[in-house]
Amino acid sequence: MSAWDAETNDGWSHEQPCSCDKCDTDKEFKDVVKIDIQEKNVGWFAGKDCSKIKNYVIDKTFTEVGGDTELFCEVVTKEGEVFARIKAQDASGLEALRANVLRHEEIFKEKEKQTRLRFRARLDHDKIGKMIGSQGSNIDLLKNQIRRDCSLFHDHVYVKVEKYNSEDEDKVDMVLNPDACLKGETVMIIVDLFTKDWDETIEMVGDILEEEVKELMGKKASRSLEVDDPWNF
Repeated sequence: MSAWDAETNDGWSHEQPCSCDKCDTDKEFKDVVKIDIQEKNVGWFAGKDCSKIKNYVIDKTFTEVGGDTELFCEVVTKEGEVFARIKAQDASGLEALRANVLRHEEIFKEKEKQTRLRFRARLDHDKIGKMIGSQGSNIDLLKNQIRRDCSLFHDHVYVKVEKYNSEDEDKVDMVLNPDACLKGETVMIIVDLFTKDWDETIEMVGDILEEEVKELMGKKASRSLEVDDPWNF
């Protein structure tokens, strides 16, 4: 038996060419996995620049299988259905990829039940920090008020405030005080929650946020002003 036989075939002499897993190192293991999510949520599932696929599928599989191997995962759609095309260099890598795709799907399907609401509101950008509060304290108060006033089937509520980008105009669900939004800087307020009544919830959350931004805009910043006569005003 040659040294090649002993090293490559673990002691078994194979007549070459041979297409078994041990001999055919160029063989690719492929599969297509059906993903049970809505087509419109593919971007959310894959993440920006496919970051979620990289982190939760590819990198996780690398950690599990170890060694120097190549892995591939691509999310595609066909006729409204979503699929993951996966590829590995061996059967164990392919199985680990499949398991991590399905695990990511399972976790995502819970998140898919979330409702995301986007509000545009009139707020000076230098007041964003005040709306957030120290270590998110004001955001926590807003989240508690939303939980208290809205009919939710899960306690998780997420609120984010950021500068409004005109490129996101088509994503806005509600504009708070539209006339005021034409007169100055505006922000996007994103709220994620779990509700079965979209119409009722967006109205209630909109009322809560509108009251908050009006209060913030009504607060004048304290400035030191030098005057000739402090009594003449």
